[in-house]
Amino acid sequence: MSENYWVIETLPANNTSEIVVFLNDQINKLKEMTSGKVIAVFEPRRISQLENITAQVADGLAKVSAAQDASTLYNRKQYEYYITDKKKQYELAVFTLFLNEEYPAKMLIDNGLMKEAAIKQESITINQFSEFLEIYKKIIQSHKVTYVIRKLNEM
Repeated sequence: MSENYWVIETLPANNTSEIVVFLNDQINKLKEMTSGKVIAVFEPRRISQLENITAQVADGLAKVSAAQDASTLYNRKQYEYYITDKKKQYELAVFTLFLNEEYPAKMLIDNGLMKEAAIKQESITINQFSEFLEIYKKIIQSHKVTYVIRKLNEM
């Protein structure tokens, strides 16, 4: 009889779900701090009409089989993080996150915030939660973000 080469991995304790939990907590803290006038949003990335049409065409071509493509389970999910007022009249894009269940994650930071927070590059690979926290703190405590939050809170 041959040896079994199959490996079934369990999700490591240090996975990117801690980023999602942390950001949701931060969203609640900002909403509480501003009595709901200023809202941070962390949601799946909105796609353009062109991306939507392309996805629909690809989906139509993929419908040859009734089974779903299992590789989509591994694909990185894209999330936007932005700050807005409760009426959603103003919006400040902060960063985009590309997450798998496991590290590394990738973060694309707004160019202006990147420079102001003294972050050397627009695209950052995050290998652990502590790296994410360090970058997040620099961004959120930047003058631009604190100024926008203050102005939105005054509206």
